[in-house]
Amino acid sequence: MIVKRILALFTAILLLSLYAAAFFFALSDKPNAENWLMAALFASVFLPVILYAWTLVVKFRDRNKQ
Repeated sequence: MIVKRILALFTAILLLSLYAAAFFFALSDKPNAENWLMAALFASVFLPVILYAWTLVVKFRDRNKQ
């Protein structure tokens, strides 16, 4: 149970840092800012989907073991 809370906290911090990075790159005037912005936005959508799919696989695997 404590592992789930730690992972949830880590994921929340990671998402907040991705949102902050996306905001920073949106306001930045650097040459590669657009590419970094797209990468941050992609990761902020892709990572939660992958983590959710991973938890579903673990639940399904644990259910089949019993």
